[in-house]
Amino acid sequence: MRFLILSARLWGLHFGRHRIFNGKSWEGTAGGIIAACIPLVVLLPPPLTAAVAAVVAGIAELVSPIEDNLVIPPPVVCLICLALA
Repeated sequence: MRFLILSARLWGLHFGRHRIFNGKSWEGTAGGIIAACIPLVVLLPPPLTAAVAAVVAGIAELVSPIEDNLVIPPPVVCLICLALA
């Protein structure tokens, strides 16, 4: 998920024009989600699970009022555990 946070920040700084929440842009969020899908598709067997995990992580990163590293892992881990069960 560190890849998502870094990619979202870089995409947001470079391409972000439309701020939507907490000073974060939808361009940065979309770039982070797309960038997070790449390693997740390799690590998680079904591509749909990887895409959903990336979207959940991107939304958690977007709406987190506190440190991202505390907010993103719990929903993503729960989702992956449910998908793989």
